[in-house]
Amino acid sequence: MTSNEPVENIKALLDRENAKDPNIHITYTIHDSVEFLDVLIENNQAQLKTSVFRKPAADPYILPYTSDHPRHIHSNTIHTALLRAIRLCSDVQTFDQERLNIEIALLLNGYPLNFIKRHLKQFFRNHNAMSIYQDIHEETYKKLHLQLLDESLTHHIGSNQPEQQQQYAQTNRQCQTTTSKKQPYIIIHYQYESGPLPPDEVPPRQKQRCRGTAIYFKTYMFDPFVCESCIYGWYYTASMLQSRYAHTSSVLQNGYVLIAGGYDDYWSYDLNNAELYDSVGGSRAPTSNMNNARHSHTASVLTSGNVLVAGGGTGYSGVLNSAELYHPTTGTWTITGNMNNARRCHVASVLTNGNVLVTGGYRPSNSINSAELYDPSTGTWTITANMKNPRYYHTASVLANGKVLVTGGFGTSSSLNTAELYNPSTFAWTITANMTNARHYHTATVLANGKVLVTGGYGTSAALNSAELYDPLTGTWTITSNMNNPRYNHIAFLLTNGKVLVSGGLGLGGGASNSAELYDPLTGTWTVTANMNSARIDYAASVLTNGRVLATGGFSSSGTLNTAEVYYPG
Repeated sequence: MTSNEPVENIKALLDRENAKDPNIHITYTIHDSVEFLDVLIENNQAQLKTSVFRKPAADPYILPYTSDHPRHIHSNTIHTALLRAIRLCSDVQTFDQERLNIEIALLLNGYPLNFIKRHLKQFFRNHNAMSIYQDIHEETYKKLHLQLLDESLTHHIGSNQPEQQQQYAQTNRQCQTTTSKKQPYIIIHYQYESGPLPPDEVPPRQKQRCRGTAIYFKTYMFDPFVCESCIYGWYYTASMLQSRYAHTSSVLQNGYVLIAGGYDDYWSYDLNNAELYDSVGGSRAPTSNMNNARHSHTASVLTSGNVLVAGGGTGYSGVLNSAELYHPTTGTWTITGNMNNARRCHVASVLTNGNVLVTGGYRPSNSINSAELYDPSTGTWTITANMKNPRYYHTASVLANGKVLVTGGFGTSSSLNTAELYNPSTFAWTITANMTNARHYHTATVLANGKVLVTGGYGTSAALNSAELYDPLTGTWTITSNMNNPRYNHIAFLLTNGKVLVSGGLGLGGGASNSAELYDPLTGTWTVTANMNSARIDYAASVLTNGRVLATGGFSSSGTLNTAEVYYPG
């Protein structure tokens, strides 16, 4: 059953039913989501939603079902897969991802590329929906989605009558296909099917032809909530090739994500290896190693598309001043100019003029206030004015006016509440208003309205759940709603819908958290969203070109992680 009632009310209802008859006992579990057959059913903020379910433990490149039929009718597999995907995916972006999964699966199962393309075109041509094949077209997709749902509903009407049920079984294209009397029927078996229908529910001549498909359609395809389907929450994607934390994650101009460096075990050894994540195909591939192993470094995507990696640590206390460039076109690293100061736990900001500003950081025994600029055109670093306060584990945000706001961090002996502004035109720092709370290991996110949202962090003695807003027009801070959970060493990203996603980090108990929540700038409030599948600290995350968020690696109670997961905003 599904219900929008509070959990306490549901439990009370079930407990009352249990008390009515001593011979009947109801056992129950209550969750926000459940996987059944190959459908994921979720309660998304009191709305029932479904989507195609891909079992995380399963090979991501296998077809969502196996089919028993000869090679000459393989085109039916493509038709069946596309028809199923359209009926279960409520928007064209979700369908486009599912279609890509189908195409990859077909290729890896030996289907020729031209064969796949020809039958894909034929499918959309038959449904007068070529715009979906040629380009992402939401309106056309919605029309086709509802049309195919209506067709399945029409097939289902009156199916309790034997003669109508037989007609349904004969006409349903997912259940069977024949091209001549001598050729066998296609039989689809879904991986997560619960078994065949009871014998009295399927006409005798159809028993061996309908099995998995019949129960799948009877259970799901005719339920009205299918058309409300939407992917939402966190889903595992391909694991990294290397366990790591304190690494970097950079979205390249081609859509791939570069993962570089970090630690592979608790203070065990630094990494110089790197790998690429394909945000479309959801796969991993190694790329060239960096010239220097490093952790707690920075990685900045330059206007040229190259990635600048600078500084970082080696071992427990070592600090680097070296820098290098990753070239996506060749997949190689080259050395560039060294920084003037070795540093780790610093921040790098790409300025509007294309230069990179590096601020603060840590070197053995003390935090530093120095700052320097990298010029990509010359590959050199130049010293710029020092910050007013030494700091590390701070934030640096490029504002709409081109200035850089630096907040908080750890100073010489404690967390800071100070903030200052860097002006790239004058190469000077000026003090701005202090934050309400001192904090380090916090986050700062530039909102669509130009304000900066600061969240959490570690204060003077504990993790914080407070949040505050900086207004560049007035140079002042205002308190906004508290997060639901105190946290530090977490991540925060601006989503395409204008909200801010905050996830992971360390809480009051000192353990890694998997909780996540959303801040709405329009209302100034926080709402809990789906938990991550793994608790994480010291992990890296990036907003992908499709608007989803990729979280990789990190550290938890189980040790260093190689897992990765993607957040779907819904």
